[in-house]
Amino acid sequence: MVKPMRIEEIIGCLGSEFHDEALDKLIDRVRGRLDKALKGIRRPEAAVGVVKSPLGDLLIATSIRGVALNHYVRHGDDLATGIAKLRLAFDPIEDDSSVRTIGEEIRGYLAGNASALRQNVDLTLAVNPFQQNVLRELSAVPRGAVTSYQALGASVGVPKGIRVRSTRAAVRQSGRQ
Repeated sequence: MVKPMRIEEIIGCLGSEFHDEALDKLIDRVRGRLDKALKGIRRPEAAVGVVKSPLGDLLIATSIRGVALNHYVRHGDDLATGIAKLRLAFDPIEDDSSVRTIGEEIRGYLAGNASALRQNVDLTLAVNPFQQNVLRELSAVPRGAVTSYQALGASVGVPKGIRVRSTRAAVRQSGRQ
């Protein structure tokens, strides 16, 4: 695990050419900007592991916000693809024990326990505001309820466009373009 450095530690690495009072003033002046810049460099960690399900192996990643990735692993390169996607926003840390609970919930849900899924969902990997809005609306649909593409689209302001967008995404993922 990478230990984040505080601004005082970073400036302390520069040496002692600054007097304490001048250094304190410098730290106070740049603290907000430097902390913001460092936060942009650091990516949050995500625990990653492969779990068995009745549908096949699943690459699961979970962050402090919830499940960030649930990726079916059909071939060896699917694992690399899933981890590459995850690396866009997270530092993956292999941790099978952290994702084991999620695997148990998925197996319970597939066995008929509709209330087995208890994890929050992390939308960090949703690449644009449209996807985030659709996923938020979809997560608001009660368990066991049925909704149409048109109703889902209407709830995000695109009543006729959501089916086209989802079809394009499916074609793009399958490689048929």
